[in-house]
Amino acid sequence: MSWSTEFAKEIKQQNTPLTMTGDDYFDILPTIMYYMDEPLSNPSAMQLYYLSKGTREHVKVALSGEGADEFFGGYNTYLEAKPFETYQKWVPAGIRRLLGAAVVNLPRFHGRRFLVRGAQPLSERYYRVNYVFDYHDRDRILKDPSLNMDAGAYTKHIFDDVKGKDEMTQMQYFDINTWLPYDILHKADRMSMCNSLEVRTPLVDKEVAKFAATMPIKTRIRGTETKVSLRTAALSELPERVAKKEKLGFPSPIASWIKEDKYRTRIEEAFTSDVAKKFFNTDALLEILQEHINGKSSMQKIFTIYTFILWYQVYFPEDTSADTVSKVRRTDIDKIPVAN
Repeated sequence: MSWSTEFAKEIKQQNTPLTMTGDDYFDILPTIMYYMDEPLSNPSAMQLYYLSKGTREHVKVALSGEGADEFFGGYNTYLEAKPFETYQKWVPAGIRRLLGAAVVNLPRFHGRRFLVRGAQPLSERYYRVNYVFDYHDRDRILKDPSLNMDAGAYTKHIFDDVKGKDEMTQMQYFDINTWLPYDILHKADRMSMCNSLEVRTPLVDKEVAKFAATMPIKTRIRGTETKVSLRTAALSELPERVAKKEKLGFPSPIASWIKEDKYRTRIEEAFTSDVAKKFFNTDALLEILQEHINGKSSMQKIFTIYTFILWYQVYFPEDTSADTVSKVRRTDIDKIPVAN
C-alpha cells in the first residue's frame, strides 16, 4: 500500500491513485513544451500534468500548497545556512578562498563541496544550489562561446535587496522572487489550466507573506527540522508521523528510463537533430548521455538540453527538418485537444 493510500485511509478520505509509464512521460513532453510557452526543464511538470488531468475528471477547482516551503522554510537547503554562517564567522575569507581553490579540481570527497561553496558569497553559492551546467560544461557543449554567461550577474541584485539579513532569510527571499514565480507557480498554472482545472494557491497571499516575514528563524527551521511552524500546527490535527514526515518532492524514475533503449534512442535523435546542431556541439551531448548511462553524469543535464530541443522544435518548426517535426509532433501539436 502506498504512503498516500495509507494516509487517505487513516483520515477516512478516498484516494485515487494515478499511474504514469515511461511512454506516458516521453510522449507528452512535446505537448508540455507547447503549453509551457518557454523551456522549463523541471522533470515534475509531467507528473503535475497527469495529476491535473486526473483531478479534473472529478472537480473543477482544487487547492494546492505552493508557497509553503518558500514562506515557512520547507526546503532542506535552508538547513545549510547555519553551518555556512558559522564557517564564515570563524574562518577568514582569505583562508576560505585558498581552501576552495585547493580542492575544486580534486576528485570528490566528503566535504569538498562545502569547502568550494564556503569560499563563495551567498549570492553566488545559493543560486547555484540547483545549478545544472557550470562554466566548463557550457564551454564544452555550446557552439557559440559568447552564450557562455554566468547568470549570477542577473540575480545578485535580489540578494542586495536583503543584505544584512541572516542567510536563511536571504535564501528564502531569493526563492520567493525567482524559484516560486518562474518555476513552481508557472508550472502549476500551465499544467492545471491546460486541463481546464482551476488551482487556487491560498498560501501565496500578500497577508500570508507579510506574516511569514515576521516569523523568527526558530519557527522556520530547528536543528534538522524544516517548516517548524506548519509541522507544529499539523500535530494538532494529524498523526505525528504525518506532521513530521520527511519532505519529498515530486520525483519520477526518469533517470532510469533514460537508460532504457527506446527512450535513449529518442534522446539521441534529439541530440543529433538540426536544432541540436544549431546550438550545441552534438558530440559533447552524446558524451553526456553516455556518461549518464555509465552512471557518471546528471540526469538533469540531459533533461535540460532535451526539453530545450523539443521546445524549439515545437515553436520554430521552420528551423527543423520535416522528418524531425513529424517525430516531435506525435501528439499533433497543431490540434492539441483542450479539456472541457
